[in-house]
Amino acid sequence: SSMTGLHAFSISPARSAARSRAWREALPSIVAESLAVADGVPAFLPRSAGDPRGVAAALARAALPAEAADPAPEWLLPRQVRAYARALAAVRRFGGALLADAVGTGKTYIALAVAKALMGRATCIVPAALTGQWRATAARLGVPVALSSHERVSRGTLPRAEGLVIVDESHHYRNPGTRRYDHLARWIAGRRALLLSATPVINRLDDLSAQLLLVLPDDVLAPLGVPSLARLPDRHVIPSAIALVMLTGPADDARPGASVRSMQPEPGDHDLIPALAALTLSRSAAVARLVRGVLLRAAASSPAALDACLRRYRLLLLQGRDAAEAGVQPDRAALRRWAGDLPEQTVLWQLFESNGNAELALDDLTPLDALIRRADLAAEHPDAKAQRLAELVSDGSRTLVFTGSRDTALWLRRWIDPAPAWCTGEAAGIGHSRMPRESVLAGFAPADDRNAMRLPHVLIATEVAAEGLDLQRARRVIHYDLPWNPARLDQREGRARRLGSAHRVVDVVTFHPPPAIEQELRQLRILDTKRGLIVRARLAGEGLERLRTCLDRAAGCADQVRGIATVAVSGDGGALAGLTLVELTDRMVSCGTTLYWLPRTGSAEDESGVIAAKLEQAAGASDASDVASPGELRWLDAQLARPAAAMLRAANASRLRTGVPPAARRLVRRLGSIGRMAARRRDEVLLDAVDRALQAVARGHSAGEALLIRDLAAASDDELVARLAALPDRPASAFDVRVEGVVLFRAAGVPLP
Repeated sequence: SSMTGLHAFSISPARSAARSRAWREALPSIVAESLAVADGVPAFLPRSAGDPRGVAAALARAALPAEAADPAPEWLLPRQVRAYARALAAVRRFGGALLADAVGTGKTYIALAVAKALMGRATCIVPAALTGQWRATAARLGVPVALSSHERVSRGTLPRAEGLVIVDESHHYRNPGTRRYDHLARWIAGRRALLLSATPVINRLDDLSAQLLLVLPDDVLAPLGVPSLARLPDRHVIPSAIALVMLTGPADDARPGASVRSMQPEPGDHDLIPALAALTLSRSAAVARLVRGVLLRAAASSPAALDACLRRYRLLLLQGRDAAEAGVQPDRAALRRWAGDLPEQTVLWQLFESNGNAELALDDLTPLDALIRRADLAAEHPDAKAQRLAELVSDGSRTLVFTGSRDTALWLRRWIDPAPAWCTGEAAGIGHSRMPRESVLAGFAPADDRNAMRLPHVLIATEVAAEGLDLQRARRVIHYDLPWNPARLDQREGRARRLGSAHRVVDVVTFHPPPAIEQELRQLRILDTKRGLIVRARLAGEGLERLRTCLDRAAGCADQVRGIATVAVSGDGGALAGLTLVELTDRMVSCGTTLYWLPRTGSAEDESGVIAAKLEQAAGASDASDVASPGELRWLDAQLARPAAAMLRAANASRLRTGVPPAARRLVRRLGSIGRMAARRRDEVLLDAVDRALQAVARGHSAGEALLIRDLAAASDDELVARLAALPDRPASAFDVRVEGVVLFRAAGVPLP
């Protein structure tokens, strides 16, 4: 093929032949020698005796994410300083990270502090409703920012990147199949970025992978035994190494506590639910299930929501009747427009084709008219649920009421006295009067506003107010309608349970669906299942919280000592050890530390509960520590050899990718052809560029880089050569293992065998 703009250089034939052989090898390989580990590991055992508390502190500090030494800005609270230090270190080390600290812990302030320390300024991609809040906060802190919204990203309008990229509420980019994700992935590739989300897992573990791949290569944690971020969900249990790039703050929670209770009032018209069940809806089971779920959800919300939903469904049926007369039927797109986003959590849309026949039951028009009349009458009076709400808020406490229905939010205005504030995606106001959104929220915002006390003490809101807003004056949060995922519950409660709240405890009240509706929708079961998913994946739960607490406490219990300490215990003995994988560049860089419990008999364990218990014992031990005996050192050598060898195998194996995408394979072949031709023409500049490109293509990629590779694989030779510099620079690495420290637990002072 012909290429233009290539320059010839004189290079040796031997070098050209060697380069040519390298290009004929499509992907790098691993030789057996690179997997070899010397017998035992005595060379990297720290020999000095140490205080058990000092060794425990060294082990805990090594196991926690790295922290940058840069001084924190004065605007950060003490609790936020550690999150800032970890986020700054992670972005420097990996190029990107996800700050997944809890709702209300000040992630905006932490992210702006990282941007100031790293690059002096930031480009922030945030929900449109939060742009004003971000602009005001950045101006107050003196951090220059360029702001854009998720909505503009969806339209393909990306800003000019300046400084660190911050993506707030990054869980909005959990679906790689959307235009929003595609646009952001291409734009953010190669830029330093920090994602912010208190709820990165919404429905499935794929949500977490998709967000991390926006800012990290797929194999970024491969040396630590995580070969692919994209395949994290296949493991069901998220490995502990993910904590290096998905950061959370200290285990102690300085936010207000929560007093939780629930209630289950019955709907006003009990006969409406059986009447809904009698509708045919569709001859397709999937469509019928979807439509029935939407109607039941509306019935659980309020008579007004059901009335509006029935009317919209009647219009859909009328459109279906007109379409049938024209020889067509409503497709899945029409149903999605009617059902909206939330109800699709209860149905698998793939059960019928995207362009398939919806098969709506037009015979339902007659009974539907009767149902609408009954719903109209029911909406003229408060049902038991609305009455119970009015009783709850009559005490004057500032209360946030969250509903999943705009119709319910507007209907509730009639039954709350005095007139409440309200906020939906379309408008905001007080009572039946519209007002600017900022004025409506002023009664709940943290700013000192004298007029705030004269504003309503109740704010009724749809999910539009559930993300990012600071509403610390609220003393109560009411889940009037249940969402389909627990992340929404956390987001709602986080509006009031925030740092800076004047309340020590926030009252959280949840309205459960009536039993007949819950039996059909199973919302409570779905919420429990999704919470269980996060716990089973070790992203949350008591065991993880205990380990995080132990690590934080042990890291500060004493001065750190890298050595071997001994502790006398009752029962069987063993050893707590920390192994650190280091990358050998011009200086040794820690990739991460894993803590192991080495029992007297059996294999090494890294289970969080065991590690936490042993760390607590070591951190609480006395100062006395005997020197390890020669026999104990030999036992340690033998015990540590296996996990150390496994770490080195995983690190070396990370150089070889499996399951390389077809586009990357095509690009490797194209690069090999271009490289061989450049070798014949003795173009050293192009040879080096192709060399770097082959190394980059053979490694893991971020989502944007994968899209770039797909584009380059289909480009012309001239365009491919011109864009080679756009590929990331990923040189190969070598690795080693070191021991951070060991605490020997002797049974009644008896040396280990």
